[in-house]
Amino acid sequence: MNESNGVPVKKIYAVLNRCPNGTGKIAEALAKAVPNIQPLVRNRSSHFAKKDPKTGQPLKDYADLAQCHKVAARPLADQGLVVVQTLTNNTDGDLVLCTQLLHSSGEWIESHMPIKASLANPQQVASAITYARRTAYCSIIGLAADDDDDGQEAADAAAQVSASSSARIELLAMQKLRQASSQAERDDVMKRVLEHKRTGGIAEDAVARLDKEFEKLAENRHAENKKPARKAEPVAN
Repeated sequence: MNESNGVPVKKIYAVLNRCPNGTGKIAEALAKAVPNIQPLVRNRSSHFAKKDPKTGQPLKDYADLAQCHKVAARPLADQGLVVVQTLTNNTDGDLVLCTQLLHSSGEWIESHMPIKASLANPQQVASAITYARRTAYCSIIGLAADDDDDGQEAADAAAQVSASSSARIELLAMQKLRQASSQAERDDVMKRVLEHKRTGGIAEDAVARLDKEFEKLAENRHAENKKPARKAEPVAN
């Protein structure tokens, strides 16, 4: 195995996620394609979009994935370039978006983006995938689809979605705990709660409240089982 500054070449390629035969042709093709990509028209409003002072309506502050494809696909194709996006899983069971920029020469570069979303909520998963695809697509070809706010909007949106998701999961889990007819059913509820905790779908304080309710229900059941059986009243003649 060849080495570069003492680092195995294969290891360098693995870290950079690029074609081991080099990226000279793909870089040249991308350099020719980018100047021909038309400016993006921002056609969507985010949850935190500023409002038009005259109309009070949210301003368009980002371009959706379809708009990104519309302006970039043809200039890329003219230079033998195409972006391919696929989904897989990592060892933790999280979805991972793989985005590849392929060139007709056989050269390629790729990126991987883990997607944190509760699989129990298909709409949340679909939304997270769409957001990840747009972000990764723009990143790999150097396209700017939204305003640069130093990450504040993403942080605020993530916090809002996380809090909303956590509240829903907590409410459902609390209902199932109280409706459970056996200890096994309650154990199963808490097992699912811990799975949501592992994937970031539920907040620590929500898990603590559910733990407390779980213990209280277990104590109540134990107390019920310790009560002496009532003796049958004699039947009067």
